[in-house]
Amino acid sequence: MKHSLLMILLLIFLTQVVAQTPISDAKRYWNLHGVPKFVQETECHIYNAIIADSAEATDCNTVTESLFNPSGNRIRLTETNQINGELLVNKTIATYKDEQLISYRHYDKSQQLTKIGVLSYPDTMTRIITNKNASGEFVGKDILTYDKNGDWISYTAYDTDDKVFFKAILSYNDKHQQIMVKKYKGFENKLLEEKHYLYNDKGFVSVEIEKKPKQIKRTYQYISYDDKGNWLRKVSYEGNKAKKMWYRTISYYK
Repeated sequence: MKHSLLMILLLIFLTQVVAQTPISDAKRYWNLHGVPKFVQETECHIYNAIIADSAEATDCNTVTESLFNPSGNRIRLTETNQINGELLVNKTIATYKDEQLISYRHYDKSQQLTKIGVLSYPDTMTRIITNKNASGEFVGKDILTYDKNGDWISYTAYDTDDKVFFKAILSYNDKHQQIMVKKYKGFENKLLEEKHYLYNDKGFVSVEIEKKPKQIKRTYQYISYDDKGNWLRKVSYEGNKAKKMWYRTISYYK
């Protein structure tokens, strides 16, 4: 369970910072317009609400903070959770050389180093991340592939025996906007999750639909945007009931 959670956190981080393309990572993966410097995202639960405008957001215990460099590459990811009054902080630090990600370091809630990832680039369409624990022992690898446009199209995670335990496949429209993600468990090709993204006439993501086997379909609606077109508030629904709300504050280099 701990290994799976760390893998998910790493995947979230890498989706923002790994690909080396002419388009900034902030634009490519977060669809952030402008040149963001700092993004803070707060997750809250919603109770007794049918529509978002009447929702009462409480228990805002999870805060994710991302720091970008002037080139739009994310160099620090911090996730803070407050559970039973205890503040838990996980952090990932990225190191770049000539605008190319070369390594990352993950720290747990005690600020102890738990994982190190070293990147290699065998060709323009492949990224390999070799993962080690704090003692330098090999704990697995991740392989990311890209198409000729630089769009990220797959992520495959391998364990220490070189066996696949997780895979994600991504699809895009002709505007290079991500429209679908499918996540699978290992070689079984057992579908874990499927997401679809819809965009408005301004090119901003407006609806996200999440499907998991034997679970109620979840829909995310993007409610408000800043003057650069980046979303500031979104709400998740299960059926017709609002369940969670996210708030973002964004500062920019320019």
